[in-house]
Amino acid sequence: MYQYLVGLSILKSIAPYFRKHVLDHLESHDFFLLNSLFIFGFLALFVTYRYFFDKTLSSSIKKIKTLKISHIGCIFTIALFTFIGSITIMEFDKNHNTPMINALLIKIFSTISLVLTSIFIFKEKYTFLQIVGICLTIAGVFLISNKTI
Repeated sequence: MYQYLVGLSILKSIAPYFRKHVLDHLESHDFFLLNSLFIFGFLALFVTYRYFFDKTLSSSIKKIKTLKISHIGCIFTIALFTFIGSITIMEFDKNHNTPMINALLIKIFSTISLVLTSIFIFKEKYTFLQIVGICLTIAGVFLISNKTI
């Protein structure tokens, strides 16, 4: 299982350079539209596959019908944050020519917010070794993104 996560992480890590390459030709809103159309196409293929071969689409629809307003609100919030984040990242990649630094800063802030959320909202406990690992990861990403000596 971990080999798939490593492979996907490697593939996803080159996405900022692909995005920067495309943004040299397109405006960010044009790229966002085209990217969203491709994602919609992949999603349509996935749903079609589940409908014809997996036969679990009807159970998914039943589960979706049972969602509460708070669940819908959470999904809406996630979608809104994804949209705002995508537009912001595209603007930074296009206008500031810093795709690597942007990607690294997102990883740092994502790690920090994930840890803080897990501690304060979900009351998770971390061992000393895990905290040291988190700090070393953040320090490593910071050192990689720092351009001054």
